[in-house]
Amino acid sequence: MNILFLKKQVANLLLLGTLMFLLIPLSFAAKIDLDKEVKITAKSQTSDLKTKILSYIDNVQISQGSVIIKADLAQVYTQANSNNKVYILKGKPATFEQTLEDGSQIRLEANEIKYEPSIYMVTITENARFISPVSDVRASKITYNTLTETQEAASNNNEIVTTILKPAILKTKKAKK
Repeated sequence: MNILFLKKQVANLLLLGTLMFLLIPLSFAAKIDLDKEVKITAKSQTSDLKTKILSYIDNVQISQGSVIIKADLAQVYTQANSNNKVYILKGKPATFEQTLEDGSQIRLEANEIKYEPSIYMVTITENARFISPVSDVRASKITYNTLTETQEAASNNNEIVTTILKPAILKTKKAKK
């Protein structure tokens, strides 16, 4: 009975260690990205200067530093009395990619992405997926903080959050340290 208890404790410690590794905050990539210019390309673009809404349609690509966003439709809202922008992106899927300070990449995919660079937040909904070198998370809604490099996942009523850990990559990262 003690051996079974010890095995469960070791498994719990491994899981806790893995989760801690996923949540280690590294903040430099996000700060550097926000200092870079924003480049937006699309097949067409419309502007409503009165409401400060820019719309980009078809084959949209937005880049800023290591951040690359792709979507079918992007709307950029400039918040009143500030230069803060909110990006609403739609696609099947729309994607958000960022290179982290350690050189690894994360990728977010969903039917809808809300990117708020001024508060370092990305929220993805509808077929949401967060892919990192150590895990692949699927949920109804996933939030990602680009400053702290932390994510949270939640599901709607009858759905579940699914996380697939990639142990081979975890072992490789441990060996390099």
